[in-house]
Amino acid sequence: MITWPLIFFMAKSGMSNPAFLSVSPFPEFIDFMGSLPREKCCVRFSDFELMDIYRLAPMIVLMDMENTSGRFKIRFVGTDVVQMYGKDNTGRYLDELDLGPDETDVLAVYDELVVRRQPHWTRDMIVKKKRPLDGREFFAYERLSYPLLREASDQVGHILALLVERPVEQVDEVLNWGPLIEPGKPE
Repeated sequence: MITWPLIFFMAKSGMSNPAFLSVSPFPEFIDFMGSLPREKCCVRFSDFELMDIYRLAPMIVLMDMENTSGRFKIRFVGTDVVQMYGKDNTGRYLDELDLGPDETDVLAVYDELVVRRQPHWTRDMIVKKKRPLDGREFFAYERLSYPLLREASDQVGHILALLVERPVEQVDEVLNWGPLIEPGKPE
């Protein structure tokens, strides 16, 4: 059963509930995040333990947001995501990656996630600007991202995301995303 906060959502595109949120492994991730204690709007980073969802770990990306620069440094990249992207980006900054021509919009989604302090869903296709060594010039994915609070602070300091690769034919090249909201709560 899908619980907090994904019964309803709002999207820039005006779409209804995106179908991928009800397809495995998203419901498992949603239920796990809903089971964690929340302080005000978000789960605290110290309440999250990757081994509690070890089955999903290959599809997980965990990033830390630096205090001074606001840049996102990648702390953990699951093996499925490494394979999707073509290399392990652990330890790199998100803005250093080849995110294709929509790079500014992709980065803005993460900034909005921090500002809104609520989960976001994303469906996109990355078409890399430079031809990679592994020959993968593009890939399509669906992502569900959650902001996590810093320890002893009300500030978002981490982003936890589940990324699932999808067949390119199923995803438009247009970045499609939206914040998720709880039923009955204003945007």
